[in-house]
Amino acid sequence: MQRYQVDIMNSKKQIQKFYAEEYDDYVVLRQYISNDINFVEIPSKINNKKVTVIGDSCFFNHPEIVVIVFPSTIVSIGKETFALCKGIKEFDLPDSITEIGVHAFRDCTGLKKVVMPKHLKILSAGIFAFCYLPTDVEMILPEELEEIDVHAFYSGGSFELIIPNTVKKIGVGAFNWGPKVITSLPYDKGWYLDWPYGEKVILGNEQIGVISDLQELGNGCNILEVTVNQEKCKVFYPCIHGKEFSFEDEKNQRMMENDIKDNDGIQDTYEAWRNGLI
Repeated sequence: MQRYQVDIMNSKKQIQKFYAEEYDDYVVLRQYISNDINFVEIPSKINNKKVTVIGDSCFFNHPEIVVIVFPSTIVSIGKETFALCKGIKEFDLPDSITEIGVHAFRDCTGLKKVVMPKHLKILSAGIFAFCYLPTDVEMILPEELEEIDVHAFYSGGSFELIIPNTVKKIGVGAFNWGPKVITSLPYDKGWYLDWPYGEKVILGNEQIGVISDLQELGNGCNILEVTVNQEKCKVFYPCIHGKEFSFEDEKNQRMMENDIKDNDGIQDTYEAWRNGLI
């Protein structure tokens, strides 16, 4: 692998500067280092080798870019690649792309139109989070899409989003504070909620329950509705006394324990809830 800077002239005869990584038969764009060009054309070849990957954070925080053009050689876009590119108006992604990383288009608040590659199977976590897109934005999802991951459109905007019939799975919080979805899938309020919706917990009497709803109390605390054999009960998160419930998943349990350590206001919130003050 070789890493070097390369200068590429666009069709407007402006010099675009990149750091690139060259491998045996392909090139990765690692970082875009120009900052005064609003029209960017991603090269299809460098040193006669195809540019196939736009790496992690390559265009991170370039609000000056208004138009970006992709070649059909690109197969992968990394995580946070275009995050905070608030000036870009449109993403028309070639069908050659089959992988897009988490938060790839986060905070792209200037978007008016997005056409996703038709062979993409997964919309990764947070891919359009915090975009706050208006009602008139045009968002065309992949024809072969199968999964929309957690928080994919968290605070994504107020527009309507048509979900292809090919979609089999939608993650928790995928549309939290985001678009209204039009879909043939059975409605699941978890799409609009957040973790730990859907997680399994063990109640004090060793019964296994599933978190079926939650209500924010502030101060990092929630009231969780737990469903056990079609019966519902409420518990306080994070469980500071260790008797109400614990998570079946060890990773989730550790997260809760860390929340307890990091929040001095939990006890006051718990007492206020117990006394019916919130």
